[in-house]
Amino acid sequence: MGLLGMAFTAAHMGGLLVDDYVPFSWAALLVPGAAPVRTGGAALGTLAVYGFLVAVAAAGLRRRLGAGAWQVLHALSVTAFGLALAHGVRTGTDAGLPWMRAMYAGTGTVFLGLCLYRAFNAWQAAWAGNGQAVRGRRLAGVPGRDRW
Repeated sequence: MGLLGMAFTAAHMGGLLVDDYVPFSWAALLVPGAAPVRTGGAALGTLAVYGFLVAVAAAGLRRRLGAGAWQVLHALSVTAFGLALAHGVRTGTDAGLPWMRAMYAGTGTVFLGLCLYRAFNAWQAAWAGNGQAVRGRRLAGVPGRDRW
C-alpha cells in the first residue's frame, strides 16, 4: 500500500515538474517552503512525502530494525497522512469544489475515527487491571493479534 501511495506521489510530483502553468523545480518540490505558490500548503506536502518515505523504508527494514524501532518509524505514516490531507485542503486547486470537500471531509472523518480508535485501544491495554501497564495484551475483539 505504501509503495502504491509513493508511486502516485511520484506521479503527482512529476506532473508538477512538467506543468507550464506554475514552474516547479526539483528544489521547489524537495525543500519545504521553496514552492513558488501556496508555500505553506506545499511545505506540508513535502513534509508528508518525507514522512511516507521513512515509513516505507521502515517497512522494508522491519526485520533489521526490530519491533520497537519499526513501530516508532512506521507511526510516522499517521502524521504523514495528516500532513498530506492538510496539504490537499490548503493547496489543492480543486479543494473548493463540493465533491473535493466531501472527499476531504470523509477522509478526515475516517482518519480521525481510526486515530481515536487506536488511542482508545492503546489506553485500554495500558491501564488494564489495577492501573498497571500491561505489555503483550491481546487486542480486544481481534483474536491472534498482539498489541505490542
